[in-house]
Parts: sequence; C-alpha cells; structure tokens
Amino acid sequence: RDSSALGRIELHLSARLFALPSISDLLLAPSWPVTGPTRYDMLRHVGRSLSFAEGTTMRSYAELYGLQSDGGLARYRTEYALLRSAHPARDMARDVWPEAVRLAFDRESPQVASGITREVLDITPEQLGAGSYVLRLKVWDLIAGREVGRTQVTFTVR
Repeated sequence: RDSSALGRIELHLSARLFALPSISDLLLAPSWPVTGPTRYDMLRHVGRSLSFAEGTTMRSYAELYGLQSDGGLARYRTEYALLRSAHPARDMARDVWPEAVRLAFDRESPQVASGITREVLDITPEQLGAGSYVLRLKVWDLIAGREVGRTQVTFTVR
C-alpha cells in the first residue's frame, strides 16, 4: 500500500425535518448558581451517568421549538411528572402514571429570534429519596392551543 495517497469518501444524507412545535430531549444535571442556563451550560454540567447523590438539587432543562407568540411573548403550560419506579423502561412506555408526583406551571417567555424557548426546573432533594425515577415533561402551546410534545428521562438517586 502507498501511504502517501489520500482518499476521499462522499456520503449523501437526507435529514428529516421535524415538525414544529417540538421539544428537545430532557437534560439533567446537578444544579449550580446561574440564572437562565443555555444548552451549552447544561451540557458542561451533565455527568457521565444519570446518578445523583441523595440530597442533591437537580436541574432539568429542555428546549421548546416553534411556539406561537403574541406581542413578543410565548405562553405555554408545562406538566412535570416524577415517578419512583422499580421498572423504568416499562414505566417510560406507559401513557398514564396515576401514582406520580405532578408539578404544573403556566409560563410566559419572551420570544427570541432563534425561536427557542428554554424550560428549566430545579428539583429539590426533599422530594427524592434513594431509588430509580422517571421524569416526564409535557408541554402545551397556550396561544396555538395544541400540545407541543413530551420528553422523559430516567435517573437514579443513590
């Protein structure tokens, strides 16, 4: 073989467009003192595993894309459901969690040029004992009157 020759490979990809509005994956990291974290900030704090020490305040983060705005404000409703689970994979597939702890908020956020709205919630340690959990976030666009979507993640408190 002649190692002085360089090769070139071309691949053609078709990227699938996602429908708007939509929601990103849910990120979890230990909370830190900052107001209005970005996705980049969150990715710098996300650990290698989704395992947190008992007593740690956790920050959840999702990006909402394509929300309608009225007067420069996006208005949306969030519903967080937190389920302690012995079988996280099974519970992620379930549509209804009657035994989950629920937190719901109606939010207003300035619409930015990028069309991205950041949704952040800190989960305090007194709500979480040791065990496995599933956190689900559902979002509704209140101006458009439709569901944006849902995202969920499993994690462990040790």
